[in-house]
Amino acid sequence: VVTVEAGPHISTDGGQSFDPLDQAPVLMLVDWADGLYGIAPDGAVHHSADSGASWEARGEIGGRPHAMTVGPNGAVYAATEEVIVVSADGGQTFSVLFDMS
Repeated sequence: VVTVEAGPHISTDGGQSFDPLDQAPVLMLVDWADGLYGIAPDGAVHHSADSGASWEARGEIGGRPHAMTVGPNGAVYAATEEVIVVSADGGQTFSVLFDMS
């Protein structure tokens, strides 16, 4: 899965071609772990349990995302310009790990 200005695209042939995920919200960052997680430009978190066929809105990270990852334990980590946050409940709620302001 890659993100582009028009929304995420997926490859089923090892990256030789990509097709849009038609039902997906526009996402800046994505990561696979217990499904597909993504963060929109406004900081809204989304999750897909079916490889991007459908999406569920989750929580908010509190700003424009700069980076994200999902840990092996399922924790969602994200960074904005000001904070690094973590969610232990699949992106529903976030707490601040580090405040850079």
